[in-house]
Amino acid sequence: MPDRVVELETRLPPGVEVTGTDGFDRTDGSYEWDGETTAPTIDYEVPADDDRVLLTEAYARVGRADFVAAVSYRYRSPEVGVERHVEVDGTGAVYGYEVAMWEDAVTRRSDDGTTITVVTPPSTGDFSVEPNESRQRAVADRLVAIDEFFGFDRTDDRIVVFLRPSDSVGFEGPVAGRANTAGTILLEADSATDRNLLAHEFVHTQQDFVAAAETDWFVEGSADYLAYYYEYNTGRIDFETFRDRLNVRDDPEYRDVNLRNLTNASETADYRKGRHVAAGLDAWIRERSDGEARLADVLVALRRDDGGDPTYADGSAVSTREFVDTVDTESDSTVEFWYDAATGPSSPPELPENRSLFAHDGVEQVTPTPTPTPSASPTPSATASPTPTASATPSQTDEPAGSATTPRQTPTPTPGQPGFTAVALLAAAALLVALGRR
Repeated sequence: MPDRVVELETRLPPGVEVTGTDGFDRTDGSYEWDGETTAPTIDYEVPADDDRVLLTEAYARVGRADFVAAVSYRYRSPEVGVERHVEVDGTGAVYGYEVAMWEDAVTRRSDDGTTITVVTPPSTGDFSVEPNESRQRAVADRLVAIDEFFGFDRTDDRIVVFLRPSDSVGFEGPVAGRANTAGTILLEADSATDRNLLAHEFVHTQQDFVAAAETDWFVEGSADYLAYYYEYNTGRIDFETFRDRLNVRDDPEYRDVNLRNLTNASETADYRKGRHVAAGLDAWIRERSDGEARLADVLVALRRDDGGDPTYADGSAVSTREFVDTVDTESDSTVEFWYDAATGPSSPPELPENRSLFAHDGVEQVTPTPTPTPSASPTPSATASPTPTASATPSQTDEPAGSATTPRQTPTPTPGQPGFTAVALLAAAALLVALGRR
């Protein structure tokens, strides 16, 4: 609790039973902080038979904000905010308001020590996914390869993947995946092994920053570009295909989109033109820095840092000025003129034909293996529904700083107990916005 907070009051959701408090006094319909306890808590339980809870032995889902304590407070300047976290009591993982405690999930560890776990929650009612251990292994192995390829200084040493049915919560419309910076990824099971999708969602787990509306294009644009960058540098597509999939200069739907104001743009504009501009920016940075810096360095430099010299630690959004300054610092050059032209309402600069500007360190360019010519009498085979790629995914706009939408805010299920036990850790720290990225 920051010493700038002078008063704090919380109201609990209906239907819960308080089992303990520390630093709070009960008042008429609410609980007030005593003004002295630095880490006040309220423990409360939610009955497992509550209609708002979907519960099995290893899986739980709760309604959005059904069991979240409301917090109000007064403080002295500068501004403070409320940070909400969800933790599992035991071994498990959280995505938004879904919680899984697994026993038979597939887990892999990458060379840098990152643990990647893939879990298919038990089938319950409409939430049915056929158990498929080979699919879980494929997802885990491919994410390990992606993690080792990019070699990011990680924000977390664990990634947890939920495989969900396509019509389940969080998959309204043609959405194949979502991810957040807590290191959790939610994937449509039928599309989960697609490497482009996996790389796209993996990049989202590394974007621990808050984008303002004017820089929000970078969230999806950089994830989409780096997914194709991964495919190209691992020999799955050739350079011409790579460049063609990024290019929007010949596409009237996207080329003149103003990325700094997407209000009236197509919902996929930040993906399509965004990945073209991200690719061009990567090449620009590499050329100006003589190969010493790249786009991934900008992504890392924009992260929130809770210790040392904090970067956006107060949850403030990255403005155009701050974004441009970060690129300038990483490239040791001045990008503003190029950036204004590339992101504005006109066709972006042509992507370079110089392959070295898109080559990954230590990766030899591999020519994709040609598809074999089918025999005269091919054996018919069953064809699954097409695998959507991340580029077909609608835009997910980050909530502005101060938003009440917090995807990691949910009660914590306790194995073996008749209900849920939730601990309201009312630590007023950095504002946590909705980081559910697609």
